Amino acid sequence: MNKLIAILGSSGSGKSALAHRVALEYDCEIFSLDALSIYKYIDIASAKPTPLEQSQVRYHAISLLEPHQRSNAMLFANLLAQAIAQLPPSKPLLIVGGSSFFLKSIIEGLSPMPPLESCKEWVDSLGSLSAQYMALQEIDEKYAKSLSPTDTYRIHKALALFKATAIPPSTYFATHKKIPFAHHIEIFVLEREREALRERIALRCGKMIESGIVEETRLVLESYGAQAPALQAI
Repeated sequence: MNKLIAILGSSGSGKSALAHRVALEYDCEIFSLDALSIYKYIDIASAKPTPLEQSQVRYHAISLLEPHQRSNAMLFANLLAQAIAQLPPSKPLLIVGGSSFFLKSIIEGLSPMPPLESCKEWVDSLGSLSAQYMALQEIDEKYAKSLSPTDTYRIHKALALFKATAIPPSTYFATHKKIPFAHHIEIFVLEREREALRERIALRCGKMIESGIVEETRLVLESYGAQAPALQAI
């Protein structure tokens, strides 16, 4: 059985570099659970593994999506299942990235979902986020109360789900139970003092500017527009 190990940590904590060293020493593969590294052309901003690093260690979920496509927890869950299925016997898999929300969702289990991409335009047509939240309250007051009025991701998802199924989200999730993840994942969190993180992030930002992050962003912006999901990341 393959050992699954997740390495989590704040941006700048050094988890990606640590995972690469561990993978080299113990012959592991790496699954990137990063919401930016999954996009093509977002190399500097995502601190994506270099071509050399990708030649040394097999990375999964890197450079798969075009910037106009959307990623979500279900996509990562499916990609993780594929990566596990492709692993040689007994070879460990390191799960690394900043999207701990995705990992939490995968471990807890995900409900099967219909395609929601076609509903985005309708959700946007409802107006501001506060207007969208009010619309969700009218559709499903119980579910709306479980969300923060500023939780853009979940509000949009709930509205899109209602548009796609004509079923209030609370009813949908009650009748479409979460499917538990079938594998055990050991989780390790890399911690650093806040001031040390600030210093590391400042250094990283400087290096990104020197490496051409402005030009990289401009290219994606001109090619895909400001509303491209890849450009919505913090």
